[in-house]
Amino acid sequence: MQKLLIVLASAVMMFSLTGCSLSAFEKLKEISYGVDEDMKDGNLDDISFLDDLYDLGQEEGFTESDFEDFMDYSDGSFDIPSGWEVSSRYSTDDKVFFIQKGDEDTEIPDNISVNFGSNYYSASEHVQFREAILSQLAAQVSENTTIHGEGTTSANGLTVYAFTMTSDDDDTVSQQIYIVGDYEYCMVYLTCFDNHQSCKDAAKAIVDSFEWK
Repeated sequence: MQKLLIVLASAVMMFSLTGCSLSAFEKLKEISYGVDEDMKDGNLDDISFLDDLYDLGQEEGFTESDFEDFMDYSDGSFDIPSGWEVSSRYSTDDKVFFIQKGDEDTEIPDNISVNFGSNYYSASEHVQFREAILSQLAAQVSENTTIHGEGTTSANGLTVYAFTMTSDDDDTVSQQIYIVGDYEYCMVYLTCFDNHQSCKDAAKAIVDSFEWK
């Protein structure tokens, strides 16, 4: 395992990536790899730091039928972690949110979202994909934010990159987890304000149960 500490103008980023070589991170801000159509030309909507939940969800609520459609049309399948449920308040047709049971009426609950996207890399080009994500994050994170990146393999043998973001300003933990596919990815995104380990365990359960169709 290699560790590298880099100080950028806007953030401190620490990477400990297992099973992959570290490339020239000092040129991180010069990387211009594309990740997804929505990320081109500086559009960072798909990997935004701390999504604003007030802007998400459907007025009529996300139903069990909507979730079944999401799973049917998605490129992969996964299990809902124990103790968590689909949020009817925040889920949309292309991004499903999970919250801990009983938290539906909480103003902004701990949450985990799952969505799919396309990219320009085959599964074997996962290092380039990782660098593209890092480029986006480097341009996006706020001052006093620490990012810890880790590369690993899921229980089903899939390449996974996790980027954990913490701030000196509060106890919020945000984690973006990318399950790498062939010219596609699944992103599991947790935002946790309270029970950090419980959120991480639930996100890991989603990742470990994930399989491409």
